[in-house]
Amino acid sequence: METNGMRSAIKHYQRGGIWLSAALLLLLLVAATGMTLTMTLTGTTEQLLWRQQFLAVQAKRDVAINNVITQMYLPEKWPANLPPAITKHVSHVQETRFNDADILSAHLSVQRSAGPFTQSREMDIVRFPLIMNVPAAPLVVFSHLHHQSGFTLYLQPSKQNPAYRYSLWSSAPVLSASNRLTCETEVINLVHCKSSPLSSNNHRASDIVENDTQLNIPIAHYLFASDLDGSSTDDYQKLAWVKATSCDSLPSPASFIWITGHCRIRAKQMVGSSAAPVLLVIENGHLELEDQASIFGMVVSLRVNNQFSWKVKMAENTKIIGSLLVNHPTSSDSHFNVVYDHALLRQLQRSPALQQLAVIPGTEKPGTVK
Repeated sequence: METNGMRSAIKHYQRGGIWLSAALLLLLLVAATGMTLTMTLTGTTEQLLWRQQFLAVQAKRDVAINNVITQMYLPEKWPANLPPAITKHVSHVQETRFNDADILSAHLSVQRSAGPFTQSREMDIVRFPLIMNVPAAPLVVFSHLHHQSGFTLYLQPSKQNPAYRYSLWSSAPVLSASNRLTCETEVINLVHCKSSPLSSNNHRASDIVENDTQLNIPIAHYLFASDLDGSSTDDYQKLAWVKATSCDSLPSPASFIWITGHCRIRAKQMVGSSAAPVLLVIENGHLELEDQASIFGMVVSLRVNNQFSWKVKMAENTKIIGSLLVNHPTSSDSHFNVVYDHALLRQLQRSPALQQLAVIPGTEKPGTVK
């Protein structure tokens, strides 16, 4: 027979069993949760490690192909002048002649591994010079000369440059005048030039080409082939190694200098050299060369978005060795002394500092993962 004490004990036991069952269930849940948490943490750690390895191989691949591209700026020829470590990544090299420039193209392929991952990257690249046309004359005028502007232009003997026989190339008529003289000589000698001129006030020879419609184009189209990609003057200014508002403190050497404003080359100062010619652009400003000053390379007197006639004024014993290009009417007191040097201009065109390298659109393949 149940007694009140027994009932109380049974109820207490039942309540204790319920609490015990609940406690056991809670312990099981905690244990299961702990196992799940441990597995989750372990899985997350593994995922992080996998991701780190994936990113590592991706970084190695990108560094490798960027190194290949960097190494391909300098050598004149591919693949002959490339280091062996670079050559193995280069194939299908082609050389093309466009205007007066040598264009190189090639296929690049790089593969790198880290852990279980292997990634590759492929693309076609093209290298071309900034200067797409070497001027064919010591003085090239994309506008017209003031009738009082003078010049003394020297051509090297025909045996040295048989294909370049122009002293002056102009889009407008060129009048004869007493202060306009061209000659052929190996050395700069004004006395000899006056005694044996090609063209002078009394005689006009075929070395002066005038009214040429080929020059009825923006100067940037001729020099940089800017019409191919629609580049602006500002785009080319950004490529200059040196940008300044005067020529007071030009560094040396510097392959590409862009001056916005007036440029005065002081007495006996030399800009560029026969070993390191320079591309010097003077935008919207006068160019003056004082006594015995000289410039080696290509000089561009550039007018942009204004109607001023800028002057190029050179003392009698100063010189530009290379070529001078002008895209604006000259002032009445302008005078040019230019010695044409085709070899120097080609050297400037091929300068590593003036090479451009780009990926051919549509040829880059996304990195493959194995």
